Amino acid sequence: MRILLVCSLAVALAVLAPGGRAAHKAGGALHGTVGPGFTIQLVDASGARVTHLDPGNYTVQVDDLSPGHNFHVFGPGVDLATDVLGTGSATWNVTFTDGSYAFVCDPHVGEMSGGFTVGNAATTTSAGSSGSGGSPARANTSTPAAQQTTASTNTPNAPTVRRASTTTAPSVIRATLTSTNLTITPVVVKAGDFAFVVRDLSHARGFWLAGSGVTRHTSRTRVGTIRWPITLAPGRYSYGVNGRPVGTLTVDP
Repeated sequence: MRILLVCSLAVALAVLAPGGRAAHKAGGALHGTVGPGFTIQLVDASGARVTHLDPGNYTVQVDDLSPGHNFHVFGPGVDLATDVLGTGSATWNVTFTDGSYAFVCDPHVGEMSGGFTVGNAATTTSAGSSGSGGSPARANTSTPAAQQTTASTNTPNAPTVRRASTTTAPSVIRATLTSTNLTITPVVVKAGDFAFVVRDLSHARGFWLAGSGVTRHTSRTRVGTIRWPITLAPGRYSYGVNGRPVGTLTVDP
């Protein structure tokens, strides 16, 4: 089972320039856009879709044009996202290193996803989705130490992201917290890696999850969507509101 949408999406065709890779030089500006429809893309300053970059520092400007989508880019050393519930612009100073990266809309990863490679990783072609077809293939990636930076959309801090050693579909557990209700699905899973997506809609209540190797919680006063990459071991995990348990997540071997 798998955690977060394993990277690098869209390995459709290798593209190598004579004598080396076709790549964007470090230090440039990249532009990401998501919405208003089911579209997501990442382009360079000339408007060309990004498929391969040289390692180094880049400025990534993101325009999030839909309250139902977000722009989430992740890979070695990078895990940045706008908020699903908000719109606006964010500017991130990002250091890309050798490896594979993906950018997705978290609620619609099957329809809105793209990928690119950096440095010595194999060059890929796809760099976005128009929403007219399924998601591209996902390839292997390394294990980054991901850190969230502050954006104009106030995305919560992201913990370390783990990646699969094989190509698998992501395993997602979703929880929704409102001022009066808490739902979580599924509540019985097999042990493994997951993306735990919490949609917190309450200004006075916070969601928490605790069990073997896992302790996570949202703020009581902040609303938004947060994504936790977690590994669940066989056993039982408690979840609840404001420190009070209300249910159990069962993890089978």
